[in-house]
Amino acid sequence: KKQEQPEICQLLEQAGLGCYKKKFMEIGADNVQQLRDLAEDEFGEVIDQVEMTRKPLHLKRFRKALEQWTGHTRTRDPTTSVQRTTMTSSAAQARQPIVDERSPQTEGIRTKMHCAIDRRDAEQVRKYLQAEPCLEMWLHPLTKESAMHRAVEKNAFKVYALLLSHKCKFKNTAESDCLRHLDTLQKSELERQENFVTQSQESHIYALKSRSNSQAQCEGYDAILDNLYRALDSSDLLQPVLKVASMAPYLSIRFDFEREHTQCMTGGSESNYGLTYPEKQRVFIGAKGLQREPTHATNHHTNEVAGTVVHELCHLALSLVYSNEGKPYRRADATTRDHYASILDDAKGRKKHLHKILQLAFGKNDEEELIVRIPHILCLYPTEGHGILQEQVPRLYEFFKKQVIDDMKQCIRNGCPIKDIEIISKYNGKLGRASSTKDLKIEFKTTLD
Repeated sequence: KKQEQPEICQLLEQAGLGCYKKKFMEIGADNVQQLRDLAEDEFGEVIDQVEMTRKPLHLKRFRKALEQWTGHTRTRDPTTSVQRTTMTSSAAQARQPIVDERSPQTEGIRTKMHCAIDRRDAEQVRKYLQAEPCLEMWLHPLTKESAMHRAVEKNAFKVYALLLSHKCKFKNTAESDCLRHLDTLQKSELERQENFVTQSQESHIYALKSRSNSQAQCEGYDAILDNLYRALDSSDLLQPVLKVASMAPYLSIRFDFEREHTQCMTGGSESNYGLTYPEKQRVFIGAKGLQREPTHATNHHTNEVAGTVVHELCHLALSLVYSNEGKPYRRADATTRDHYASILDDAKGRKKHLHKILQLAFGKNDEEELIVRIPHILCLYPTEGHGILQEQVPRLYEFFKKQVIDDMKQCIRNGCPIKDIEIISKYNGKLGRASSTKDLKIEFKTTLD
């Protein structure tokens, strides 16, 4: 009878990493559970010895295979460098199979998935996603095209949003570049559909992550952003800011993890920790220090960077909601404008007694700058922030909670109609400022789902 291979060899073969079997056996790393229980530095030494460090995609595949094999997820204790393991679910004690995106066993349902995408049949797509929840790319058996790419190519944006909410992904960067070639109306519709899909309450987090990028290579970049956005999202007063910002059709968030300022990214002369261009929907963040694992010693610095992020995203969100150059009211709303002016004057009268972050708001852009300091303070002081604002600027804090947040929530429910209005106005202008659209007899040849 043929002797069964060690667990590590079985795992490597199923993950398509059979070329490493000999190296793992040579150093005695043949026990999968033992590998899972190693501290991160010890795990890194093993990876170095088997020469997998130089191939990050292989390492990523190996980590995923290791997690699925044992049913655990590696997590880090925020106050130490020691790794611990936690169960991913109550059923995780049973060994989970390695997911093969090209398995012959799933060819049938993958073919049906692509047919449903071609028909823009969102309900059928949802059923297939529920039937095979472990598949992420849904590669077509013949063309090897991912479901995400197929949906974009077919203008099936409702289906695309549904796939995104189930954590599906493109096969590679070449595929994901298809998003860059969408025209204005297609991008607007794609963003609108992303916000209509309610299967995942975290779709805005995935949207923000997908539109974030790094000025330079940064180790653990995906995990850093995931932790950052989830921390901000945990606050009821910050979550609407993130959701509205994620709806910006051309959003780009660029981080510089090596510097505290944005100068190298923007070429500006001023030393800004963060900078936003609302018209271009571009955000720049100096994020030095975020690559370090948060500990008691670094939490405050992490909060400072997170405060800058929500500060800048709030600028963008206000621009989307009110279309008034970042001011927290609409141009035609004289009542709210006068009320906010009164609040601003009240805050100016207390300037000497305000927190430094609030003091820095006063200058040539008082109206735009003061209101975004509210989420900034809440993020910088997760426990004391409420008390600081309630004591120093109670009217401004109440205005933010009752007026601004309510308007943002309404915008989220309506799918950010302000941007649609802007786009429609732009195209009406190109049509010659027509006074009546009925006489134009416009027909759409391409259906946008």
